[in-house]
Parts: sequence; C-alpha cells; structure tokens
Amino acid sequence: MHPQLWQDLRPLMAALEACGSCAEVLQLIEAWDREAAAACASGVRVHLLVKALDSMAWKAAGRDRAAADRQAVAALLQLAARRLAMAEGFPLRLLVAYIRCSAAFLGLLQPEQLELWLAALRQQLYRLPAASARDISAMLLALGMHAKSAGGQLAVLAGHSGQQLTAALLRQAVALAAQGALGPRDATDSLAGAANLGLPPDAAQFAALLRPVELEVGCAMLAAHPGTAVIQACLDAVEKQRSAVALAHVTWDVAALEAQRAATDAPDHGAATWARLVELVRDMAAELRLPHVPLQQLARAHQLTQPHGMPGLAPELLQRSQQAVEVALEEKCRALRAASSTSFVGQLAAAVSELAGDRTPETTCIVRSSAGEGLTVADIAVPELRIAVQADGPRRFLHNRCGPAGCPQPTAYTLARTALLRAHGWHVVSVPVWACQHLFQDGAAPSNEQLVAELQRYLLDHTDLAAVIAQRSGAASAAA
Repeated sequence: MHPQLWQDLRPLMAALEACGSCAEVLQLIEAWDREAAAACASGVRVHLLVKALDSMAWKAAGRDRAAADRQAVAALLQLAARRLAMAEGFPLRLLVAYIRCSAAFLGLLQPEQLELWLAALRQQLYRLPAASARDISAMLLALGMHAKSAGGQLAVLAGHSGQQLTAALLRQAVALAAQGALGPRDATDSLAGAANLGLPPDAAQFAALLRPVELEVGCAMLAAHPGTAVIQACLDAVEKQRSAVALAHVTWDVAALEAQRAATDAPDHGAATWARLVELVRDMAAELRLPHVPLQQLARAHQLTQPHGMPGLAPELLQRSQQAVEVALEEKCRALRAASSTSFVGQLAAAVSELAGDRTPETTCIVRSSAGEGLTVADIAVPELRIAVQADGPRRFLHNRCGPAGCPQPTAYTLARTALLRAHGWHVVSVPVWACQHLFQDGAAPSNEQLVAELQRYLLDHTDLAAVIAQRSGAASAAA
C-alpha cells in the first residue's frame, strides 16, 4: 500500500480498534463506504473490510453475542459479499476474514453466501500453497464450526464441491505440517475442522499433522492414542527445542491420553513416558516462566496422574500451577454467573433437584479434591455427596465418531475431565445437550416443565444418578 494512503487510513484503522461493539464497527464502515469507498482502490477496500471483519470476530470472544451485534455482523457479511462481487473475485485474505467472522456468529451465514464463498475459494486455489498456516487452519476450523452447527450450511459443505474444497484445505495443512510450518495451535484448528467436516485424515496425513509437538492436540481432539513411539518422538522434539510452553501442552495431553487409556483398560505403556515428562519439567524448571494456561495444564496433569501413583511435579512449580488453576476457576465461575446459566443447565438443575431429596444442588460451582484443590467447574453439583452433573454441549463430543449407543463419542478432554473427578472421589454424570432434542421435532416448542420432566426421565433411564444419591445419602446418614 502506498505510504501516503496508509497515513490517510490510519485514523480510520484506529477508530475501528476503539469500537466497543460490532454495531459501532458497522456504523463506521458504512459511513466510510458511502463517503470514500468509490474513490479508493480495490486493495484499500479489501484491507478495510478485512480489518472490520476481524474486528467483529475478536469482539465476539468472551462476550454474549447480543442481537445488535448479530445484526451488525449480518449486515457486514452482506456488504463484503456485495462489494467484492463487483471485483474479480475474493482475495484470499478476505476469504479468511469472512469465514472466520461468520463462524464467530454461527447462524448468520446464509447457504447462498457460503456457496459464493466456496466459488471464490475455488478461484483462489492456486494461491493456497502461498497461504500461511494460520489462514489455512482458520478456514478449516471455521468451516468445521459451520458443519457442526447442522444448519443449511451442512448441506452445502456436504456437496461435491464443498467436499473437494475442504479436502484441498486439509491437504495443504498436511503439506505445511510436513514442512514444519504448522504450529500446535494451527494443528489443533486443522484437526478440529477436519473432524467436524467428516474429513478424518488418513494414516499418513495424521502422522504428518502430529509431528512433532502437534501430537497432543491431534490425539486429544480425535481421542486416538498414537502409541508410545510417537509420544517419545514428540518428547525428543520438545527436549531439543527447549520449549517450556510446548512441554506444558504435551504434559497435560499425555495425562489426558493416559486417562483415556485407563478408562478403556488398554495396555499400560505410560509410566515410563510420564516419568520422562516429569524429568523434563524438572530439568527445565528454571525456564518455566509460563503464562496461566500452560501452568493450569501442568497442575491438572498432576491432579490427573497422582491418584495412580505417578511421579509428581516439583513443589514450587506445583504451587504456582495450582494457584493459576484457582484463579482460572474463580474467573470462569464469575463469568458464568454474570452471564447466567443457560436454559439447558437450569432445566437440568431442576431435574436433579427432583431426585436429590432434601439436598439442594448447586449450579456453576468449583469442584474440589479432598485436599481442597480446585479441579474444575461443575454445571451442577451436590458437594456433600461428591456428585457432579455436567450439561455437556456439542464441543464435548466428536461429531464424526459414534460410541456404542450410536451417539457422538466424547473427546479425550471430556474423558480426562471425568477421569480427573473420579480419581478424586467424585461421581460424574454426563447429560448431552441432545437428551431432549426429540421434543423439538416438527417445529414443536415444548414448555420448560416438559423439558424438566424429560430430563428427569433421562436421568432415571440412562444414568445411575438416583441410585448413587440414595447410596451416598445412606452412607452419610450412617456416618453421622
């Protein structure tokens, strides 16, 4: 971009940064579009539309998507499509921003807009080899989110053209992984997108995406244990790179994989791996000036493995890690309470109350070990009986893999959460969000009372909650 033109645009870019809502972003862009867009080169329009779309996507993070925000995003998606339909196709950077923003506000992208986007992507396929790992993985993840939302977009993506183009994106992600250009975050997004699109990588692609530090994200996302040899290769790479953040990621995910292995009674190959991990953590302790998320991963890995007699972390590092977990759990509880519980959680809490007798379940509370360490946030809990009931939404499951009952299989992270609580004496009941979906067939709108009654039936027919409440209540009374 010409330096003088960039100087002229800087105030507008700063104003976009300062906008407090998506509606303000739209208002600013629409005003610019009316007054100045005609005099600007196509590249300038693209640059500002990318900035506006990215700004809206960022504003979606960590906040409730208010109706005004959703209306603004829908209008900006229409504006971007209309402006660039006049040009010679969508530049790749705008394609990325467009689909990423639409995925942050699921339900707004219309099937015809997605078809337009796919047609524009087809025109830009020759540019994929030059695209960044972040852009390729962001497109895969966003398309996977649209596929998982199961609206009209799913039919578009399941069509022949949609399958061809998403497969091309996956191939490019694999090519980047083979070049060593795909980092852990990009591998996470690529694998998650592929899973939701029903594009599970073949063995060669999977191996490429797991090299070397991508192991933890790929296996945990797809609930697939890669084998000890692959894990050891991953540890070799971490040790060579001296990456403390990568080490924390791998530590947590190996613990999650081992929890999954223990839950399925698979052969135990993890003791030696875990011992080596702990040695690496101790060796790199001086370098472990970690942000909160990796510290939380270390603490949760410790909590998950200690009940099984695995070696523990160094006391000073463990203390810092546990403090990070406490801060994160408190912040999560405050955020959830401020946003108020979803209707599903509230209805499930009412159903649990019907079975809990004279005990009052708590909602959105921190579940603790017997030593008082924070473990996770439970949607619903009966703390005196150490019972947790989790209202598990779509992200807790793999939507291209089914378990024995024909329902989506939980991710390894979901299994690890359950294993963590059970290892510390908690009984865990998982209730999937689709437990009542049959009541909504043919456009029906069941009442709150009907949904609570159906959830109560689900708890009685498909879980052991009532029996465990009776047993633990009896034991508590006898102990008293």
